[in-house]
Amino acid sequence: MYKNNKILNKIYIIEKKKIYRIKAKITGYSLIHLSGFNNDYVEYSISVRTDYGNWNFKKRYEEFAKLNNELIYKIPEINDYFPPKRVFKNSESTIKERIKYFNKYLKFLLNKINIFLFNDIINFINLNIGILGLIIKKYNMLKINLEEDYIMESLSEIFSKNKLEINNKEEKDKNNDDNFSYLKNDNYYESIYLYEKNRQNSFDWNESQYMYPSSFVIREFLRNLCEENAKKDDIIQTFESFLQQRRKWVNFSTNDINELYLGFDEIIKEDDDDIEIDGNKIEPENKKSVALFQWVNENQKTNENNDENKIEFDSDDNEKEEIKIPGLFQQIGDYQNNILSSIGSLNLLEKLLNDQYNPDYEKFINIFKNLKLYQFNYMKLNDIIKNNIGGNKTNEKAMKILTIIFSDKKWEKYKKEIITDEVVYNEYINFVNNFQD
Repeated sequence: MYKNNKILNKIYIIEKKKIYRIKAKITGYSLIHLSGFNNDYVEYSISVRTDYGNWNFKKRYEEFAKLNNELIYKIPEINDYFPPKRVFKNSESTIKERIKYFNKYLKFLLNKINIFLFNDIINFINLNIGILGLIIKKYNMLKINLEEDYIMESLSEIFSKNKLEINNKEEKDKNNDDNFSYLKNDNYYESIYLYEKNRQNSFDWNESQYMYPSSFVIREFLRNLCEENAKKDDIIQTFESFLQQRRKWVNFSTNDINELYLGFDEIIKEDDDDIEIDGNKIEPENKKSVALFQWVNENQKTNENNDENKIEFDSDDNEKEEIKIPGLFQQIGDYQNNILSSIGSLNLLEKLLNDQYNPDYEKFINIFKNLKLYQFNYMKLNDIIKNNIGGNKTNEKAMKILTIIFSDKKWEKYKKEIITDEVVYNEYINFVNNFQD
């Protein structure tokens, strides 16, 4: 896998091309005494968090040391984060010092290294085969143009090895036919859905808050639309394929549909200190959604009392950051930055509100009609029609969405607040008259 040091030095440090999020931290420790032996040893409890679930495991100092010995020749910087040997290795001060070192060590490995180039790291953190498979599928779906094709080769190689182990295990257990069925599906969002459904019954996973598989799909879809270099039209088509290929339409909750329309607030926690390499600080990442959709915040200045859609930074706790992941409405209104995303999101919304496409369309329409005026204005339908974004077909879809809004009598008096341009207003009236005829 490691062709030569020159290539390795080029690729193992992550810059802006990270496509996964895995974090680990030591949450406690236990002092273990072995009967008949003079020396006790310490077990460190480690918690891992990902977008797809959390898990825990325990490791000894010797296991960290073994990993470090495997990696030190491939990643020389790693030794800077490894705790030194101590004479009184189980004293309270030594244990606390090691925890501090190990937390920085884990942060460096998982935040700054392409861990999928290193089987040793994957095995050490007990990375679930399902997450590995989803990351590979996401990589393909986003069509991120990485020059280093061997990164994908490495991911596929690791995945194939683990999949082979899973298949061997399945042969021994014929009773669990649904195990890892998500790996066999070609659609990324279908894989997410099945993975979350299967994972709920797994004893070695824990969630701080229960979330339905459909909610994971919605959130992953919206996150993908925010990814740097993402092909947004392909992402929307993949999501549509997920909706169409299911034998039974997904039972989306009211909250799911609201998030699909308007997005959701995501809390991101940064670990203790910034990592340094050769004395240079590496700045924390994960602010791309804030920068990508600054216009959302600007559009909310007229609604300063609305806490629901604000971007917030907790001044008392620098480790906590809340960002807004935008929904379909904001994607539609962002036509100046990404016209394909705007048109694709508009097309998807029109389909979701159409009985020919969505068997559960009445639920989607009822939630749609009960939104607030300023939320409708996120779509900027007036501007899209006025500037003829996407041509006549797109304008027609925008008009249809306006007719759905105004089909509820409570919104009729607000027509001039949503359609602010007189020419567009007259076009809308003509469209309604012709549509009725």
